Amino acid sequence: MLGVCASFLLLSAAACKPWVALPAAGESLPQSSPTVTLAPPTVTPSPLPTSTPTVTPEPGCTETAGTLQELTIDSKFVGKSVPFILYTPPCYTSENDFRYPVLYILHGQSYTQDQWVRLGMPATADVLISAGELPPFLIVMPYEEYNLANPFEKGFEKALVEELIPWVDANYFTCTQRACRTIAGLSRGGSWALYLGVAHWELFGSIGAHSTAPFFGMDGWLSYYLGQMGKENFPRLFVDFGESDPLLAYMTEFQKKLDGYKLNYDFHLYPGNHTEEYWSAHVEEYLRWYWTSWSPAD
Repeated sequence: MLGVCASFLLLSAAACKPWVALPAAGESLPQSSPTVTLAPPTVTPSPLPTSTPTVTPEPGCTETAGTLQELTIDSKFVGKSVPFILYTPPCYTSENDFRYPVLYILHGQSYTQDQWVRLGMPATADVLISAGELPPFLIVMPYEEYNLANPFEKGFEKALVEELIPWVDANYFTCTQRACRTIAGLSRGGSWALYLGVAHWELFGSIGAHSTAPFFGMDGWLSYYLGQMGKENFPRLFVDFGESDPLLAYMTEFQKKLDGYKLNYDFHLYPGNHTEEYWSAHVEEYLRWYWTSWSPAD
């Protein structure tokens, strides 16, 4: 079993308390668990694409920079407004037949929704999209205000899945198939991405878990949701770490579970530590991987 402080880098092991513990592999999830929905998913997932996209810039488009908007959405689950930053790509428009894929990307513990902006993700997206090397896509960067608390007590999961994603789909020209959505994050945000990408596998085709350790209880939820989705529907998964990162040992344990289920995933170990310098250096790689197998046909 993983240590109870795997996702809380800033707290010492002595200061941490266990978060919600889910059952061991093979056991049933309790009806009282606040983190799962026992009813079988009602959404039939679309198959994930295997082709490399061929991207052509929007005809007549001369823009080279996208737009950042600071927005909020009222959340009944969090009990207050949830701020988020939304990036729309150069020449974003709803007046075509193209529906935009969406990247939902989460910040680390003790940071805010602007972390990925500071790390250069929207600026890098501008360059790659303008060059035709990636499809135009949206980036949604929500703020988890209670990011030092038990992740399953403050309503963030339901706010993102049941409020934010439907709002984005209702207000922007998005592709709503699972292959068109990626969930990713760094540190605690990556813990969220790993959990949400599996627990809500019908919504997300790809997961980016950067310098992260799974939330406590991963044995139970991985086993349970694999039983629900089937191995063939396990999302694409990218995991990376700096070789000096203190959380690496926790991910090594999780890899044993992934390997035990014979699941495919990409793992990369690079020089570096649990720092913004490390994540900033890999932003372009992350973006390229997120959309490598996405096809305009989606």
